[in-house]
Amino acid sequence: MRIGAYAYTSKQEQIAQERRNRYKEIKDLGLIEIKSTDRNLSQVTYKGNVKDESLNALDVALLCDRGSAPFGGICNLYDDGAFICTIYTD
Repeated sequence: MRIGAYAYTSKQEQIAQERRNRYKEIKDLGLIEIKSTDRNLSQVTYKGNVKDESLNALDVALLCDRGSAPFGGICNLYDDGAFICTIYTD
C-alpha cells in the first residue's frame, strides 16, 4: 500500500498531528518485530513481522518511522504476517 506524503502540503500540520496521535496509541504495544533495516539514498526499508492482525499498512509505517513518514513510502503486509515497508526520507 502506498503511504501518502504530506510534507509541504496545505494539510501538513493536520496530518502530522493525526499520525503522531496514532503513533502514541500504538508505539509501546510491541505490535511489530523489525528484523532488518536497509538504508539507501532517500529511503529506508524495514522487514519484519506483524504481531497484531488489526494493524494496517499506515500503522506499520508509523511504527517503523517512529510516528512520521512525511515523505510517504510503500508498505506491504503479507498473509504470513511478514511486512516490507519502505519509507522515503527526502
